[in-house]
Amino acid sequence: MTKNDFFDLIVKGFGVYLLVLAIMQISSLITGIILFINYLSINFPNDAETSINALRVTMLSASLGGTIKFIVYIFAAVNFLRSGSWVKKIMGKRKTTEQSAITD
Repeated sequence: MTKNDFFDLIVKGFGVYLLVLAIMQISSLITGIILFINYLSINFPNDAETSINALRVTMLSASLGGTIKFIVYIFAAVNFLRSGSWVKKIMGKRKTTEQSAITD
């Protein structure tokens, strides 16, 4: 096992970890969608305007937070599982598909 193989194994393992996190965020995503639908459909009387506005902001932030986490985890997991090319560029690693020339 070479260094590039070990690096690929670590990158793919981290991709699996992010995929598990994305799967765990599905419940938050569903809750966020339900809260957003409720946010659009609730009509409150005008006498309780300040508490209603606080409730609406809470519902909106909860729905956006779970959705954004899910999207970020999915995109990062797919990138890491496919190749992790941007991580390799940051780390200065060569692509593993290229043959390394050993010169001694």
